[in-house]
Amino acid sequence: MANPGIMGVVFKDSGRGTGFDFNGSLDLQKQIEELASKLRGSNQRMQEMEAEQFESSRNSQAEISKLQDDLRCLRDKYDRLFDAHRKVQRLNSNLEDNLLKLTEKFDSDRQQLTRELRESQMKLVEARQAIIMIEDENERYRTDCNLAVQLLQCKPSNFIAHKLNTLPLDLAR
Repeated sequence: MANPGIMGVVFKDSGRGTGFDFNGSLDLQKQIEELASKLRGSNQRMQEMEAEQFESSRNSQAEISKLQDDLRCLRDKYDRLFDAHRKVQRLNSNLEDNLLKLTEKFDSDRQQLTRELRESQMKLVEARQAIIMIEDENERYRTDCNLAVQLLQCKPSNFIAHKLNTLPLDLAR
């Protein structure tokens, strides 16, 4: 008949009337010691694993904290760069507008100067034509004067000085 012993171990009755088997008891004692040793080993491994897990958790928290700080720093840099980019875009836009205005102004000034140059060239051509006409007329007057001088030199008596009162009224004045 089996008797429950310590920690749920069942002891067999050897049949001698004592109710206890010494050979079985030694085997059980040995099994208990082995189980206790395994239990201590398991407890020690569990404590080591808990310590590793705690260390790992602490390292993970430190890494998370460091990554959050890095993220915060990078976000600040990004925000500053984004603000600078917007300012540069506005400045570029203003500069582009100013450049377009200047280009339009220079184009209109160039067109105005081109018109004025054409007008001046036309006036210059007209003035040259007037000069040529005046020079031709001047040459005719010169030849007429030379001819008159020659006629006067050849026959001065033919050309008598008229008295002022005999001249027509228009010429007398």
